[in-house]
Amino acid sequence: MTRVKLPTAFLFVALLLCVSSPASAMQMHVSGNQLIVTGPLSGFELIQFGAAITPNVTTVVFVNSSGGDYAAGLNLAAEIPRRGLSTIAKGYCSSSCGKAFLGGVQRYLADSRSYVAFHGHYNEYGTTLQSRIGEIRTFYDEMTGGKVNDDLVQLWLKKPLRGLVYFLKHQTFSCNGTEEKRPSGCETLSVSALDMSIITSLDDVEVRIAVD
Repeated sequence: MTRVKLPTAFLFVALLLCVSSPASAMQMHVSGNQLIVTGPLSGFELIQFGAAITPNVTTVVFVNSSGGDYAAGLNLAAEIPRRGLSTIAKGYCSSSCGKAFLGGVQRYLADSRSYVAFHGHYNEYGTTLQSRIGEIRTFYDEMTGGKVNDDLVQLWLKKPLRGLVYFLKHQTFSCNGTEEKRPSGCETLSVSALDMSIITSLDDVEVRIAVD
């Protein structure tokens, strides 16, 4: 999988920005054998990841992230399996967070209320970037071992800006973003997160949010 390469000078500047990152940027801390990751992806996550992770970490836990930077999601999705790590989504993990989540060698939803959700790739004006659709379809195919249905991928790639396909443990919903209650008020799809290899197990998992 292609990883975005950054010049050394840019990495130095990015590291300084990460050290003083605002509260809206993604936050990372180690709790036991889990790396707890919260908030939106700002673009510097690969640097933060390398600085935060410790040798005893076996699992990356994404907690309430609505996504963010496109390349950051792909970079984390490449780095996580390189280190042999599993992933857990607790609460919500959408858009670029969902891409990063798929990097886990084993993937779990923490409980029955947690979900991962996917949609298209947009520019800053909310327009779908058609030039990236082939690339991202290939990404989802590789991450799920060819198990995810391509028609399903194309469904979420064509969603309007606020539209998402939500994967819970036992239910999958297709939302266009205008529904009053999302995702429970959306169309139910007859596919499961486990069958599509979005997750690899239906087990609940304990998440330790507190800092050790």
